[in-house]
Amino acid sequence: HTGSLLPRKNISRLLQAFDLFRKDHPNFKLILAGGKISGIRDIYHQWHRMKFRHEVIFTGYIEAEHLRRITAAAETLVLVSYFEGFGIPLREAMACHVPVVCGNVTALPEIAGEAALLTDPFSISGIAKNLTKIIDNASFRRNLISRGQKRVAQFNWDNTAESVWNILTKQLSGH
Repeated sequence: HTGSLLPRKNISRLLQAFDLFRKDHPNFKLILAGGKISGIRDIYHQWHRMKFRHEVIFTGYIEAEHLRRITAAAETLVLVSYFEGFGIPLREAMACHVPVVCGNVTALPEIAGEAALLTDPFSISGIAKNLTKIIDNASFRRNLISRGQKRVAQFNWDNTAESVWNILTKQLSGH
């Protein structure tokens, strides 16, 4: 997971889902790469209740270059926020050839398209099952990575500039 540790990022449920997932996948760790902002007491409370809490790494804030390396080394990115404005970590993971599990709410499905495994962010067992699906199914994993590469190509500055230009042109011409 990359991003600030805010309540809307749903870290407590992610920790519970990781605990379920980790029972059958003993070689995995959960890395929470992001600064501690608010609601951290609830996160640490949940962390203390975990069976596999020693397999969770809180990195704190990480510079962009190091974050790219950590992301690229991940087996999957998990972003199960229940509110997200854009979801830049999705794009970053896809650019690093990393499959994505993300929440099926707010902007995340729109950003992810068909290139991520969408999950109910309020379902702890659903998050765990989707992590298992990506890890245990190599062909599905490769397919998500391939879709992610195509999807991330749509989010470049040239496409963004062209879209903005088209909107402005349309508005200025009255159409």
